[in-house]
Amino acid sequence: MAGWYFVRTGTLGAVRRGYAADGSYAPGRRVVVRDDGALRMGQVLAPCRRPAGLDEASVTIVRPATAEDELLAGRLERRQAEAVASCQAYLQERGVRACLLDAEYALDGSQLWFYFLGEAPDDKGDLFAELARRHGVAIELASFVRTLTEGCGPDCGSAAAAGCSDGGCSACSLAAACRPVGTDPLRGPG
Repeated sequence: MAGWYFVRTGTLGAVRRGYAADGSYAPGRRVVVRDDGALRMGQVLAPCRRPAGLDEASVTIVRPATAEDELLAGRLERRQAEAVASCQAYLQERGVRACLLDAEYALDGSQLWFYFLGEAPDDKGDLFAELARRHGVAIELASFVRTLTEGCGPDCGSAAAAGCSDGGCSACSLAAACRPVGTDPLRGPG
């Protein structure tokens, strides 16, 4: 049975709308999703309605996660520590001041994301080339600032976001803590 769901993905716990062509998924169910062309692990948070005017889901639920998927995800998490150390060494060698938070591999090992607090380093071209060479994968740099300003994803901070308004999401909690007093994430200052 086809359906729409809020799905948490990635190291930073982004919440996106996901579509499953078949199957019914209970909250808490671990799933494999296609997100920006890569396979990632995700967790179903709650069913949701198809948003008006949206032709495609942010992520596509491919299948329920298997024991093999969980083992692979565990191995990749251990490799992430190596990737973080490698990137930090590169930044230190070049005297680049940047706050690297974490790294994350795609489930198929084809991509590696590095997450920075604030903006990624200015020498991105050199950094991409060196990290891709060291790890043998496509590299993406991402900024945590967007999460701090926008929260975890669609309807962040609302009851529709599967408990975010109750403090159930760390990204929403960080966004709320970093947002200026009197600012509503959906309406702006006020």
